[in-house]
Amino acid sequence: MIRPGLARGRAPRAGLTLTEILIGIMIMGVGLISVATLFPIGLLRLREAQRQTRSALLYESAASDMAARSLINTQSFTLANLMNGPAGFGYWYACSVTPFTLNGLFDPLIQDAPTYGGDVYSGNTQADLVGLDATNGLFHVRGSAGLPFCYDPLWRYQTGIHAGDADEARFGSGIGLIRNDPDGAAPSAHGLQRLTNFNSRSNGTFTGADGVARPLFVMPSSAAIPRIFVSPEDVVWNEPNNPMNLSTILPDRTISGDFSMVNDWRYSWFFTGRLNSASNAATFDGDLVICENRPFELDATTSRPADEIVVEGVFGHGRKVAEIPGLGVGYAAASDRTVLLRWLATQPDPIVKVGTWICDVTYERNQLRALNTNGTPLNPLDDSGRFVGIPNPLNGGKWDNLPAQRAFWYQVVKVSPAVDDPQLGANYRSMVVQVNSTLRARTPLVTADGLPHVVNAALIAPHVVNVVPRTVVVH
Repeated sequence: MIRPGLARGRAPRAGLTLTEILIGIMIMGVGLISVATLFPIGLLRLREAQRQTRSALLYESAASDMAARSLINTQSFTLANLMNGPAGFGYWYACSVTPFTLNGLFDPLIQDAPTYGGDVYSGNTQADLVGLDATNGLFHVRGSAGLPFCYDPLWRYQTGIHAGDADEARFGSGIGLIRNDPDGAAPSAHGLQRLTNFNSRSNGTFTGADGVARPLFVMPSSAAIPRIFVSPEDVVWNEPNNPMNLSTILPDRTISGDFSMVNDWRYSWFFTGRLNSASNAATFDGDLVICENRPFELDATTSRPADEIVVEGVFGHGRKVAEIPGLGVGYAAASDRTVLLRWLATQPDPIVKVGTWICDVTYERNQLRALNTNGTPLNPLDDSGRFVGIPNPLNGGKWDNLPAQRAFWYQVVKVSPAVDDPQLGANYRSMVVQVNSTLRARTPLVTADGLPHVVNAALIAPHVVNVVPRTVVVH
């Protein structure tokens, strides 16, 4: 029982004030926003976990396929077209190698012509070498590595561009995209040879007993390319044997007509590497490159592969140059993980994010410009050699600008915004990135202005998910 006296003497209870309501709403809003933030973060983490898992599985599958199928067997490159040649015995590459070498065969693992369709040798002696030949004792020590290449049958299969076509389709070519060397010569950005030992195009015909000329297909196994170089998605398809009872939910596999032309894959792979020794055709060192949603087409404006963005790369960019006495050239100090990417201002700014992969695709296919043939110290104005004679005093005198042909992959861990290039002005744009490992080759810089003595090439590969080093032994 409430006594009236006490009830009348106590102040009446007040309700919630507007301030308290607003504070409560704010606290609840912060909580809801925090909870909502977990969903996109969780989705990003889930997507990244899926990418890493799928790339790991595809890597294991690719490594097994390379070994079990002997995919990069040397003989399959030298005679990849078998009988599909104009004289009845063609070679992989349209190059008339002089007869004294390998009976006229061309081996793209150890040889490269200075121009498309050209000859490795200008004459009939080994001293006439103008292209690249890793077995030539005049320019290479015995047991040196072969030439870096890109083994990419899936790209050629999907684009329909094959060996012998008008387009050489080299991997990571920057010719015509990046500026020339300071001496006016073309930059060392010719790109790696994009190899395949699968040929789906007929280069000849044969006449049967009935007198009818028919296409000559020597390697029908090319139809197996998608199954080797991709990772199929776990997709449930409509029943192809019952096209009259199709589900409205499941993907329609009948759109191809023959139920076979639907690409149900998202992850693919290719290999960049080289023979461990030009005299040993069994062991390759390189990287298995895993891609996600890679576009197999040519860019409409540049007629280059749509997934390959090639720009100038200054590997070892920095403001302070440690000069090599007497040469006027040196290397930037404290820049063993710094790369400057530079491109023409007329080109769109490339999208480079943390986690993006870039590749040093510097490649000089002219032997005389790649090496100093007379053994004398390099003169910066001498075109007889651009990749020797520049020791790095910051690295025990090592020649850090070697080799002249390379494919070194790095993952970006830090990116600066794209700006007008501070050295070349408004005609060029550039950005500076940090990579996840020490640079395996560095760009020599001119001490006077800090610009590169040799223009190197960098490939920006936005569709690459993972790059895994791999040694492949061919039995």
